[in-house]
Amino acid sequence: KENDENYFYGVLEVEKHHMMEGFLFCNLDYQRKKNFTLRMHDLLKGNEAKGELDFTKWCWPNMKALGIEYCVFPYYYTIKDFSNAYLNENYKKTILEARENPTIIHYDAWWGAVKPWDYPFGLKADLWLNALAKTPFMSDYTKKMHTNESFYTTKMAEQHYFSSVKSSKEILFKTPYLFFKSYLFVVFKERKIHLGIFELICGLVKKFFNKLIYFVFLMPKALAKRVASKILRVLGLHGIVKKILIKLKLLKKG
Repeated sequence: KENDENYFYGVLEVEKHHMMEGFLFCNLDYQRKKNFTLRMHDLLKGNEAKGELDFTKWCWPNMKALGIEYCVFPYYYTIKDFSNAYLNENYKKTILEARENPTIIHYDAWWGAVKPWDYPFGLKADLWLNALAKTPFMSDYTKKMHTNESFYTTKMAEQHYFSSVKSSKEILFKTPYLFFKSYLFVVFKERKIHLGIFELICGLVKKFFNKLIYFVFLMPKALAKRVASKILRVLGLHGIVKKILIKLKLLKKG
């Protein structure tokens, strides 16, 4: 239970679970009087530190829980059906309130939100960019984008073709389609081929990948087997493939 006095201790004892966000309040005058820095150095010499987990564990008796508004993932803004979400219906009211009035936005790639300073087109990156625009550092950031162009273009390509929010099935089939579409656009532009032809070819490529998705994932198994068998017969490969499958014990004789 979260109101249990041992709650934090129980969480922090498990290395896979740790605090996502927090604030550290220090009484610097008190620390100086008690030689806090020297004591910390002595403590670290004899103990292997494990980053934030150990540090928060040392502090746990003086810690208090923060609300979910202090750790709002951009992913929360994409949730429509809470019954299928990572956080279930019980958290719906809490999440909706936190979304309206977030204190801290936690950009986490595992939750589909790349750090906005690395990828300014990600989920809710606009919140960070708007805040940055109100500081004197916006020009430094845009200058960095120009001087480190290869880093940003790599990040953009990575998210375009292998986005962390896409399913494995989408990546498997949509990535080749996006690549060919981008490639054809460059080729057609360089050779000044009519845009209508480009759109026609892109449409055909898209249909091909849609058919491929249907064939691999949606087509009934019996029908898929018949289609595969017919294609192999036409290509003259039916007998060879059959022998290989029998040898691998994936197919019975007859």
